[in-house]
Amino acid sequence: MVKKNYRENCEKKFYKRSFAQSFSHKFSNKNFHAVFINRVTDRNIMRAAFWLLIYASLPTVLASTLVYFIISNYLPEFFHPVVAAAARKNFWWFPTIIFDPFFETLMLAGLICLSVKMNLKTFSIIIPSVIMAGMHSLKSALWGVTILSFFLIQSYAFFYGFKTDFKRSYLVVAISHSMHNAWVFTALLLLSHRV
Repeated sequence: MVKKNYRENCEKKFYKRSFAQSFSHKFSNKNFHAVFINRVTDRNIMRAAFWLLIYASLPTVLASTLVYFIISNYLPEFFHPVVAAAARKNFWWFPTIIFDPFFETLMLAGLICLSVKMNLKTFSIIIPSVIMAGMHSLKSALWGVTILSFFLIQSYAFFYGFKTDFKRSYLVVAISHSMHNAWVFTALLLLSHRV
């Protein structure tokens, strides 16, 4: 009886609001944050890693596609160094997909934990992400620019999960990073045939 009344009250409130109000309420920052944290802290580590992959990779794919289009069409002399590693066949799958993500996630986790101990608040997410993107830009400046959003979202997920369960948060971020590197590796191999 209580559930039925509660549901009826919710429905009445929903219909009283305009469509724009209900739409903005559904997709507000507060709700998005709650859904994101709920999905990346799922009990099933693989499912959480997959959700994190989707959230972190979409902005990266958009940024990479935009940069790829601009560079390949307007600055072709800068395009070749980005995919040169794949073209030279120095881009080995094992370290790229297995070793690197777990090592880089360990570095990211260490930087976040250090930032939290230094009480840097919001910068506990931003500074480690910028450092990791900077390390990636040693290969190519464009690489660091396009990967910054990926590290920001990965840092955000780790930051909200590591206080309750460090190991689980580390595994979710590392597995997500590994899956991300797998599709980047595949894309670079396909691009290397174009060069």
